[in-house]
Amino acid sequence: MGNDFFRFKQFEVRQDRSAMKVCTDSCLFGALLPVMYHLQPVQVLDIGTGTGLLSLMYAQVDPHAVIEAMELDEAACSQAAENFKASPWSERLKAIHIDFKCFSKEGLTNTGHYDLIFSNPPFYVGDLKSPDAQRNSALHSTDLNFKDLLEGAAGLLKADGVLAVLVPYTRAEAFVQEAGLVGLYLKRHYKVANANGKPFFRSVLLFTSIKGDLEEEVIYIRDANQEYSLKFRELLHPFYLNL
Repeated sequence: MGNDFFRFKQFEVRQDRSAMKVCTDSCLFGALLPVMYHLQPVQVLDIGTGTGLLSLMYAQVDPHAVIEAMELDEAACSQAAENFKASPWSERLKAIHIDFKCFSKEGLTNTGHYDLIFSNPPFYVGDLKSPDAQRNSALHSTDLNFKDLLEGAAGLLKADGVLAVLVPYTRAEAFVQEAGLVGLYLKRHYKVANANGKPFFRSVLLFTSIKGDLEEEVIYIRDANQEYSLKFRELLHPFYLNL
């Protein structure tokens, strides 16, 4: 998915100015969001929107959602705004060029404001970095670490609000522990692997402020024939052109 654009059934994502391109696991995360959250949120926040992919996917499925999508990188934010404007839901989508740490800590919005917050945060801590500074910022947890993300999100969620994140499977446990420190508890965990027998490589996590029973599910992207699995097809059918 490394082209300058990626076309879905109802919208198109231009991505030539964004460090992070449309990828399969992000698309899966976007498709899972409305499955995980059954209520109809009014106010939604997308932290680190990149191209705007997740916001566009959610706007397609939930006609009631008003989505604010923030992005630290100016070029990516500008492109997300253009992608929003070109979509059928432009009146419900807003791209904001801002550092989330400033947004959450300096009172730029009311506490307890959002019904749903989602994020595909930077993945890598301490790994070898790319010479591309824009890609470094998008990939590495230097501009926004898990602690800052969780503290900010906890303050911005309504009492019955929900936080959903996509993280590496190897870091899911640490993220869950950090979330507990700010009063957010794991409600649902999707473990993602490329195929049966392959190691899990992504976790989709759903948090609420209420402790309860944990629901877990395994999702394989491909089946034994290396075709998209039935579950993946079911989830992505509303979005992918050829499903």
